[in-house]
Amino acid sequence: MTKENIALRKESERYKHYESMTWNKRHNLGLEIFKKLPKGKVLEIGCADGLFLNKLKELGFDVYGIDIYPQWVEKCRTKGINTTCGDVNNKLPYKDVFFDYVINFETIAHLIDPTNFAREVKRVLKKSGKFIIESTNSAYWKYRISYLFAQTKNYEMLWPGCESYNTHYNLIWPEHKSMHFQHYSLNSCKEMLEDNGFHVNDISKQLSENKLNKVKSAIFPNFFCSEYMFIAKPL
Repeated sequence: MTKENIALRKESERYKHYESMTWNKRHNLGLEIFKKLPKGKVLEIGCADGLFLNKLKELGFDVYGIDIYPQWVEKCRTKGINTTCGDVNNKLPYKDVFFDYVINFETIAHLIDPTNFAREVKRVLKKSGKFIIESTNSAYWKYRISYLFAQTKNYEMLWPGCESYNTHYNLIWPEHKSMHFQHYSLNSCKEMLEDNGFHVNDISKQLSENKLNKVKSAIFPNFFCSEYMFIAKPL
């Protein structure tokens, strides 16, 4: 292995560690939510390797997943998860009012038509169901700076450690598309959901465990909140 390849691998591992910490925060908050909910059918859209669904399965939920990448779908199936390979920009391959819960971690920004996506989620959710959605806040102060430098494809490039983002995915997942097609702020995502038949009744404005960050994001959420998580109910 050449020195260049060794350097690329080190960059990849650096980002992999950073990404792992970020997903742990998302999953931990998601688990806190689900531990308080009645058992039922759960669909995770963009389920990747099924790590979160497997945790819900252990809690007694009936879990389903959908992802665009066949390799992730196969990994999910080896864990006994009912998984479909499909593009969620199109119609979801499920019956009406089938799920009690739909989860979407960090996927909506990669969609071409999030409005149709929101309508499809509402269609497959039961009337008493919940849509749990998490994404980055494009109005976060660091991302506003990146817009000034025309980094609109991936404004997360200013995250600590994210210079390794593309290096990591080019090595382990070359077909991965890191581009963000949508740039939702906390407020605009909430408005989009409400315009498409949801009521947003619970917001976790900051996934950070840092107390100072929580205080700042509580006062000026659209400026200091780097990520958000909504719990929405269909109207």
